[in-house]
Amino acid sequence: MADAPELADRLRSLERPDLLALEKLPDARKLFFARGTYDADTRVFDSSVPGLSEVPAGSPQALFAVVFKSYPEGGWLAELEGMGLVPLEPVPSMGYLVWGSRTAISSLPGSRPWVQGVFEVPAGLKRFRVDTVPAGDPGGPSSTVVTVVDEAGNAALEELKRLSTRPVNKVFTTGRLTDYGAYLTPQQGIEVSRRPDVLAVSRQPLGAVPADERSNRIIGGTFGTPGTSWPTQIGTNPSTPQFYWDAYMTQLANAGIDPQRQTIGFLDTGVDEGFRRENPPTDDCPPSLGTAGPDCRLVFTTDASLDFGLPERKADDWRDHGSAVVAIAGGRTSSARDTRGYAFAQGVAPGVNVAMSKILFLCNGTGNDPTAPRPQAQPGTDGIYEVIDFMDMQQLLRYSLVEMTCPGQLPERPAPPEPPVRILNHSWRVPPGGGADGREYDTVSKLIDVSARDLGCVSFAYQVGGTAVPRFGADGAGALHVIAAGNRTAPAGDVPLAVAGSDQEVVSPANAKNGLTVGATRTDDPRTCDPDPGTTTCWGAENLLGSNPRVVAGFSRIGYPNLRLKPDLVAPGSRVYGPFTQRNFWCQDICLIRAAPGSACVPPGPPDIWSYFWMRGTSFAAPAVSGAAALVRDWLGSSFGRSNPSSALLRALMIATAKNLVPARSAWGSCCDDPGNPATCWDCWDMRPAPDQYQGWGGASLDRLFGATSRYYLYDQGTTFTSNGQVWSKVLTITDPTKPISLALTWTDRATATTNWNLVNLVNDLDLEVTIWDGQGYRVWAGNVYYCDRDAVGSGRTGYSLDSGTTTCGLSADRKNNVEKIDISPARIPAGATQMTVTVRAFALTGDGVEPCTRPGTSRQDFALAVENGHE
Repeated sequence: MADAPELADRLRSLERPDLLALEKLPDARKLFFARGTYDADTRVFDSSVPGLSEVPAGSPQALFAVVFKSYPEGGWLAELEGMGLVPLEPVPSMGYLVWGSRTAISSLPGSRPWVQGVFEVPAGLKRFRVDTVPAGDPGGPSSTVVTVVDEAGNAALEELKRLSTRPVNKVFTTGRLTDYGAYLTPQQGIEVSRRPDVLAVSRQPLGAVPADERSNRIIGGTFGTPGTSWPTQIGTNPSTPQFYWDAYMTQLANAGIDPQRQTIGFLDTGVDEGFRRENPPTDDCPPSLGTAGPDCRLVFTTDASLDFGLPERKADDWRDHGSAVVAIAGGRTSSARDTRGYAFAQGVAPGVNVAMSKILFLCNGTGNDPTAPRPQAQPGTDGIYEVIDFMDMQQLLRYSLVEMTCPGQLPERPAPPEPPVRILNHSWRVPPGGGADGREYDTVSKLIDVSARDLGCVSFAYQVGGTAVPRFGADGAGALHVIAAGNRTAPAGDVPLAVAGSDQEVVSPANAKNGLTVGATRTDDPRTCDPDPGTTTCWGAENLLGSNPRVVAGFSRIGYPNLRLKPDLVAPGSRVYGPFTQRNFWCQDICLIRAAPGSACVPPGPPDIWSYFWMRGTSFAAPAVSGAAALVRDWLGSSFGRSNPSSALLRALMIATAKNLVPARSAWGSCCDDPGNPATCWDCWDMRPAPDQYQGWGGASLDRLFGATSRYYLYDQGTTFTSNGQVWSKVLTITDPTKPISLALTWTDRATATTNWNLVNLVNDLDLEVTIWDGQGYRVWAGNVYYCDRDAVGSGRTGYSLDSGTTTCGLSADRKNNVEKIDISPARIPAGATQMTVTVRAFALTGDGVEPCTRPGTSRQDFALAVENGHE
């Protein structure tokens, strides 16, 4: 880095595209913590959260943040270890958390030329939902996750055991930090946070809050015909020679794609009437998933609330939420169709295998208290060891991941589902905290990021032979987590799109780096369903939302402008059909519809007069993407021989082929296919061409997939960078220069400490670049450079990447995201060009992104790359 003005001037004099490129790093001297940003030059924080002056001055050991003069290097960390210090995890931009001797750490600025400064981490930066408890939290002992420095010994763990009102459980370990779950009061949490061997104390939020052929038509388009997905209207469903999705599935089968080779795991309210009644033992199967016996596609259930020796149904859905989510992803074709001929229940991947973990209890019909903890197994018996708290989502997530993927036998489960679960659907969110706590990158998000790379990092404690024994998820296998973006608080009806900064951004787990976060759009269904127009019954005003699926629904949570891009994708989530469950009809949503084609709505009544209902929410957009991911995963196996693709490759391919829903804007609120033709425009509020904070990278789409293998280039974690500046490069042939070229680079970034701000908590930073020779020089594209003015209209922002010949603001590299994408307009492909060079460069490696459970010290990162319209 060039701090001195004279050195910067000398470097600028050397700057040439073929010799030296300079990049300003205005945040180089800042450390981005979740509860405040520290400026190393002024030595002050930009926030006033409680506890910023709390440091344990009398302790010989301490927890410090070390600010380096450049991105941390392995040799520097090794030198710190040689001094007896313990490097923990990086802090963006150029910092590192270090534990050890106060004297040794304090000496670093004067003894090491690569150290800019150090400061002791105050207790206030470590606390989340502790100083001010969330709404509805009574303030007594509650689930609290405490992050402890392993090398500091057992003193912190012993104190947790003394204070906790329930057994202390190990959550997971990353590097030299271990998260423990305990039951503490807020005041106990404050006291624990003041320990120098404790990195974070996070009081867990209270619980989580939570299918049809139309969605399939919107995201599917015409099979093998790019550009046909996401029409503004879908019209009626022709029945000859086959209904739309039946014909689509026939073409998939002809291409060798079979959803029955894949399994999607769901974490939800259960499914229909469950899987099996234990007493007397009889098989059962939800109607949308087949009939009882070998034809049933429900292959596995587990229920966090039940001792399976009781005469209860496993994972029984007493509310319709989970059953609808499952049907949207993988439901079989229903015999009933609506007035336009679309099936009420037909999933994106009909026939896919379903595994369900019931963790949500939105409605209870058993007479039991759904918030009462499930106790440990009785002494001398096998079962779960941890006391399951249904308000503790990190524990329920760990339970689900281990139950679904742990190889071998568990005390309550003979074997994991087959085929194995490698796609997980999360149609739930953690209630957001307020103020600084709303920025939290919490334990749930960390679990998502860790298990996206290695499920074996996740554990849950069982009792075997009277002894507590940890069991782990599938070792070395990662999972694609498809996560609902979450619904913002809004009345029913035509609400305006959320405004960034108004506490409407995505929260945990949708802020995880390595998941695929899905927002919701409207759908194309102009029918009404309102038995009582004077009320919001059936979301009567929902009909005002219009019928343009290219408009993001007003209830869908959004991303952050000009920072980390979320959501990743969108899918239809308004007025989505779901199958009605008969178990507890008074708990259902009240927008109920008859199966008969001529009926749109019925009033509440006995449960035998309807079969389906309308639902809305990002909960019902996410499973459409999960079903699409199952099709893509099977296609990778059947056509490319990649039967076990990484979650990074699945993310890359689905992002690369996403559909930009806004080709252009003619003015604010007016989105157009052609801004020069008003007839092609529609009202779209604050939406902009992709990428933007509403649609992310665009709508999940299948029309650019399943084509000839010569249209694609796929690279899956075949190169590992180990030092800054390393380069991987590949020359590809352009398949069709008259069509757009899309490339997406993704990597499973290492999970960071809870104390880091989730908007800028990138550990390893890679850059994507494409060059094409135009006869006189190279035309250059850089990842995530799509516009110079965020609010540009017309040709200023089109959804295509800028290049070295069109940009007026340079090609500044992205320093926030672990997804980089380039969309090349066919108009910018040089005439006669047949090849392009794709380059991936390691800009800054500060942690181990390959083995997420390992200790820091080894900085390395691999990556996945998907290219559409290019091949070797």
